[in-house]
Amino acid sequence: MQVIINQFNRPEIKFTAKCYREGSWGSESIGKLECSVELFDHGKGHALIEFCAGDNVEHIGIRYDDQKNCIDYDGVFSVPKKAIELLNSQGFNTSEIEC
Repeated sequence: MQVIINQFNRPEIKFTAKCYREGSWGSESIGKLECSVELFDHGKGHALIEFCAGDNVEHIGIRYDDQKNCIDYDGVFSVPKKAIELLNSQGFNTSEIEC
């Protein structure tokens, strides 16, 4: 995994992966796509992960404490592994939000 600092001065990972769309109805393959995971750290305990897979974009809100321990996220499914890798690379402890 290589984290880059993009043109907006934010950490980002780019990769190709076989992707799936998930819902309460189950999941379906949407193919092998170019993907990116970008971290928007708003400070004061709030961050946002933007996960792009082809034309699909998802946002995951992250809450963390003063020591950068991630304590919650705004989802019912698991946080993607690449998002966890990006957070860890930026000094966040993700043990509370990992499945």
